[in-house]
Amino acid sequence: MATYNGEEKQSVVELRHVMTNLGKQTNEEVDEMIREADVDGDGQINYEEFVKGPVRPLHRALQGFDPRTTTSMFADARCIGEKKINSEDCFIIKLCVDPQTLNARSEGPTEIIRHVLFDYFSQKTGLLVHMEGSHFTRIQSNGGDVVYWETTINSFLEDYRPVEGIMIAHSGHSIVTPFRFEEDGAQL
Repeated sequence: MATYNGEEKQSVVELRHVMTNLGKQTNEEVDEMIREADVDGDGQINYEEFVKGPVRPLHRALQGFDPRTTTSMFADARCIGEKKINSEDCFIIKLCVDPQTLNARSEGPTEIIRHVLFDYFSQKTGLLVHMEGSHFTRIQSNGGDVVYWETTINSFLEDYRPVEGIMIAHSGHSIVTPFRFEEDGAQL
């Protein structure tokens, strides 16, 4: 998230990169989400307009409300322990994206090095209450400079209610933190 003239905005290019690597959204699904979120078509998503607007597919996917995406993400996960989240006993599920998938998602000057998710499911209800993700990427510019990005995402899901027989989180919040590293490993 960048700040321009006091407004927080997210580049559509950066958001596309995160969305196609976060879950299993297709390029077409991401295109639709971005069209809905980029209200004025300037290639930037204004944070204030985005969060005040209706719950759209991008909003649901970013906050983990989309049950299809959430379910498909855990097909190859494994339980690694237990932890208390907001006074709720949870199982910790770890998912590491396999090297073949990382290579398939890497393109041009962008190499995805690592993508790991830690997900916390309530032992009482079985519902997802918290997600922590880390995505590490190497990007080489045309000039040969190399930049490493690690993006971490923490999402808390709350207020589950049934919708057409499926328990859906109706509130929550996500914190996305990008870290930029230079080739020598120094953080900017």
